[in-house]
Amino acid sequence: MSDELEKLLSPESISSWDFDLFRLNELTKGRPLAVLAFALIHMHGLMTKLKIDETVLKRYLVAFEDMYNTCMYHNPMHAADVMQALSYLVRGEIEESIAPDELFITLLAGPAHDIGHPGVNNAFLIKQQHPIAIKYNNTSVLETHHATLALDLMAEPDKDVLSFLSAERKDYLRHYLKELVLHTDLSLHNKIIKRLEENMDLSDPEDRKFTLQTLLHAADLSNPCKPWNIHVQWTHAILAEFFSQGDLEREMGLEVIPMLDRNASCGRTAQKNFFIGFVRPLYDS
Repeated sequence: MSDELEKLLSPESISSWDFDLFRLNELTKGRPLAVLAFALIHMHGLMTKLKIDETVLKRYLVAFEDMYNTCMYHNPMHAADVMQALSYLVRGEIEESIAPDELFITLLAGPAHDIGHPGVNNAFLIKQQHPIAIKYNNTSVLETHHATLALDLMAEPDKDVLSFLSAERKDYLRHYLKELVLHTDLSLHNKIIKRLEENMDLSDPEDRKFTLQTLLHAADLSNPCKPWNIHVQWTHAILAEFFSQGDLEREMGLEVIPMLDRNASCGRTAQKNFFIGFVRPLYDS
């Protein structure tokens, strides 16, 4: 490990909101997820608190990274970025209010939330009657797909990162991960904002779970809140993926909405509207 990579993975660095995932991607030659995830779990003291098997965890994280496709946005970099932002957001009162194994599964929900992403959205899969959409009855299609892949991987004996728990607790946390990932569905955004108007009691299990669901959702949408030089790179990446879907739809003779149409030249406007309509209300809440 180079001195620069070691410094970038230090607790001081990975606990910063300004963490540069793009530099980490360069230093790890396109393999940022497993190394960052392992460093974050270590930073939170979970290896010691939970007596996690280091070999099994590393095997799980590497397999996790391998299951991400080479999409322009929904790739291992995005997964690592969301986990790092989530780690930042849970620190303090929230981290102190939850059990260590709940924190562990919450952190794993970060990279789990987009595993196996095909680079197109739910609407496209539903419109095309894709097998994934049919399998999950056109409801939170990708989110259910991601959670299922993550849990299937965890069910493999040599990648069972929850093997130190009782069967009952393991089932509880597996379900917990699924519920966290399902709340990254943007169609639930307005419901989340509405519920945030209520007072949250972190001693209440349901309020605590909703808080963690909301923080994962916020981490997923955190790019516009990052330093400008980092935000711009993410914007280019997500627009490239949007336009790729638009190109595919055009080739298939489908109507292309402006946000996905590279010929509409409204990418910056769409991103501005997304920030105003989705990101700012969430972070203001």
